[in-house]
Amino acid sequence: MNKKDVILKELSKYDFDLSKINSLTEIRVKNGIYLFRFSYWDDNYVIKYFEKEEFRREIYYYKLLNELNVPTIKLYYYNESSIILEDINVSIQHRLGTKEDLSNPKVALGLIKWYKIFHKQSSLYLDKHPELLNQLYNEYDLITKEVIQDIVHKSNSNGYAYWSEFIKEFDKIKAIIRKYSTCFTYNDFYYTNFIVSKDEEEVIMYDYNFLGKGFKYSDIRNVSVSLEGDAKEIFLKHYTEYNPIEKDIDEVFSPLFSLYVAYKGENFPSWAKEELEKLHNRQMEKNIIQLLQSLSSNSNQVY
Repeated sequence: MNKKDVILKELSKYDFDLSKINSLTEIRVKNGIYLFRFSYWDDNYVIKYFEKEEFRREIYYYKLLNELNVPTIKLYYYNESSIILEDINVSIQHRLGTKEDLSNPKVALGLIKWYKIFHKQSSLYLDKHPELLNQLYNEYDLITKEVIQDIVHKSNSNGYAYWSEFIKEFDKIKAIIRKYSTCFTYNDFYYTNFIVSKDEEEVIMYDYNFLGKGFKYSDIRNVSVSLEGDAKEIFLKHYTEYNPIEKDIDEVFSPLFSLYVAYKGENFPSWAKEELEKLHNRQMEKNIIQLLQSLSSNSNQVY
């Protein structure tokens, strides 16, 4: 079955008259995720079909974020394996993000609005449904003592004394991570994953395949490293509502997660070289010392 036939078969599950579907056009097909646009009568849509069960969690997130009044691309229809969304290419109100948006102060303010709603509403939801905390994806859950030992070995950083103290306190640090991982995190920020209103007052993130639980600060860091100039300054100035220990933990665990991913491949990727350098230029040592100091000062509050 060719790709268009796959999509037509999926569209047949809805109430569309297939004879009235026009301009069925492939946008992207990758890793079992099919993205096509089409017109039906005078309306335009995008269908996102998930061939693999593991990626269908995005359907759940679109439904849930709509229930929580977190802005998303307009969701028209969904079933167990696909969603049908507004086609932003012909939207009157919105446009796709551009690289220039990363240095646009108005877009930065729009990002602040979206992320604050996203974090607040998801935090309130998880307060009411704490059982979900054990089900949601968290990047830091993948960092274990065994993973750290593997990173230490592969990075030739065995001789650095800071590792032993970090491993000693590791269980306490993981307990703090669980304590403060109380909201959704987007985890995949870039301009290709947001839309902007034509007046640039609103920004909406889309594509929720990497959405999980975690720290507000992790998203703040994730956004700010991509923003530039005044946009970056505005974002960091106006989104400061996070516990300081989140930053201390993130500055240790974020590089470790990057190295964990990097060492899974056959060849070490260039994008992870900066994180590897932190192990050897004493930056990781400084970050771990700061984290352990924060751990000590927060111990009475955490336990």
